[in-house]
Amino acid sequence: MLEAVLRKILQTFFGSGADISETNPLPVTTEYAFPGTPYSNTDTAVNDDARRFEAAELKLRDVVIKVTDNNQLLGDVTAQNFELAAGGSIGISFLDLSLFYFRNATPGSDGTVSVFGTRC
Repeated sequence: MLEAVLRKILQTFFGSGADISETNPLPVTTEYAFPGTPYSNTDTAVNDDARRFEAAELKLRDVVIKVTDNNQLLGDVTAQNFELAAGGSIGISFLDLSLFYFRNATPGSDGTVSVFGTRC
């Protein structure tokens, strides 16, 4: 069935004489390619200051941010207001990790943030 659909598409774009056959095959593969390399990093707070997770631009997709030990606040350079509970995680489709800042939700309660994703 796939071959018939591809033949129709081929003929639509290249004319009715275009065909797929054993002598003129159109390769079909079932393999999937996912470009990009895995990214994984962990950061533990050492004080209550906001900390930038990555200093340089780092675009990731299919990202999971996980918090352990103590709650953390997530935000940008000016404010960190989104609380992530210890033991919790959040998924984000696409981001530039260098724009994300974390800090302890409770002063003196250092937390750990782990980020997993695929580099774009």
